[in-house]
Amino acid sequence: MAVEPKPSIIITGGNGRLGKSLCSVLSKQGEEFLPLDHKEFDVTNYDAMARIVDIFKPRTIVHTAAYTNVDGAERDWRKAMQINFCGTANIVRICDNNNIDLLFVSTDYVFNGDKNSPYLEDDEPAPLNVYGWSKLAAEYSIQSILTDYYIVRTSFLFGCRYDFIDRLRDAASGSILPFHIGGFASPTRYIDLAQAIVTLIGSRSYGIYHVTNSGFCSRYQFAQKVLRMLKIKTNIIPISEMKSTARRPRYSVLANRHWLNAGFERLKDWHFALREYLVTGH
Repeated sequence: MAVEPKPSIIITGGNGRLGKSLCSVLSKQGEEFLPLDHKEFDVTNYDAMARIVDIFKPRTIVHTAAYTNVDGAERDWRKAMQINFCGTANIVRICDNNNIDLLFVSTDYVFNGDKNSPYLEDDEPAPLNVYGWSKLAAEYSIQSILTDYYIVRTSFLFGCRYDFIDRLRDAASGSILPFHIGGFASPTRYIDLAQAIVTLIGSRSYGIYHVTNSGFCSRYQFAQKVLRMLKIKTNIIPISEMKSTARRPRYSVLANRHWLNAGFERLKDWHFALREYLVTGH
C-alpha cells in the first residue's frame, strides 16, 4: 500500500487570498504542501497546532494567517494582538522546538510614512496604528528566538476575487464609490508575491525582505488606473472625505534592497501586473 508523502510546507491561512495563490504556485512546482485554515490550525491554540506539526513534521511553515482589518484593530486591539502577535509567538515556539523554518508575512504599516524615499529593511519601524504594532511585535518575537526565518514585508495587495478591484469592476457607471485611497505604496499582486515567497524558502537565504511589485502610486492613482483600464465612469470619494478609525502612513513605499542583493529577480512593474490580472483573472 502506497504511503502518502508528508508535506514539506504548512501554510497558515491557507484559504485566504495569499494562501490560495501560494497553493497555485506550489502545485505547479510539484511541491508537497498542506494549506490549513483558521479552523484547522488555530494560531491561538498552541497545543492543537503542536499536535498537527508533530504528525506532519514540515520543513517550513509559511505564516500568512492574520487579523488584517486595520480599522477593526483600533476598535478591538486585543483581538488583533491575540492573533497577530500571540498567534505568531505560538508558531515561533513550535518552530523552535521542532527545528522548522518560518516565513512570516508582514506589512509596510510597521513604518510611519515620514520618509520621502523608499523604506529599507533596516530602517527603524514606528507604526501609526494597532495593526502595524501587532505585526511588528510578531516580527520581534521571531527575531528574538529563531535564526532560520524569513520576514517578508509587503504592501497594498491586489489580484484575487472579491477584493477592491472587484468593487471597482462591479461599480455602476456614474455611481459614487467610497474607497480608502490615501497614501503612496507599491501595489503588489498576490500571485507575484506568492512566487517570490516560494523562491525565497527554496533558497534558504534567511532574513528580512521587502517584496513588492516595482514602482509606486497613491491608492487614488491606482483606483483611477483600474477604472480607465475597465472603461468605467465612477466617482471615487477621496480618503479625506471618509471617516477612518486608524491612522495610515502617507508614504510606505518599500525598497526591495535585500531581495535584489540576494540575487533574486526584480518583480515586474505594478502597471504590468495589474494589466495581467485584469486579463487573466489571477
